[in-house]
Amino acid sequence: MKLRNNYFEQLYDNTIEIYFKPQKRQNSGKGGQINMKLEGRLFVGNRLTEIKEVALVSDPDAPFSKNLENALILLCHEMDIPVPAWMKKNTKEFAAFYQTIFFAEQYQEKVRFDRFQIKMTE
Repeated sequence: MKLRNNYFEQLYDNTIEIYFKPQKRQNSGKGGQINMKLEGRLFVGNRLTEIKEVALVSDPDAPFSKNLENALILLCHEMDIPVPAWMKKNTKEFAAFYQTIFFAEQYQEKVRFDRFQIKMTE
């Protein structure tokens, strides 16, 4: 098996594809909306200083990138940090592993941490 784009595929006679998609909520009051959970971690050096998680009921008609952007903005607001600049490397990391790291150089203003890691937990 090898990782290709957003799924694993087995290169034999029968191809196995496992797509990583957020799960639909079972007990959703609005019928089938997707709940996105994003966890944020702040590090100073190698020391973890803060962890927060936000849950966002995503718009099923909006693209995944727009829902992710809204969750990231909400997470940054909850952690009282500015929103980082999203670079190409962040897109590649998030597509492959559903997590990425932002460094202090990706912010317009001075920040109190060295790196900020986000991970989609659901």
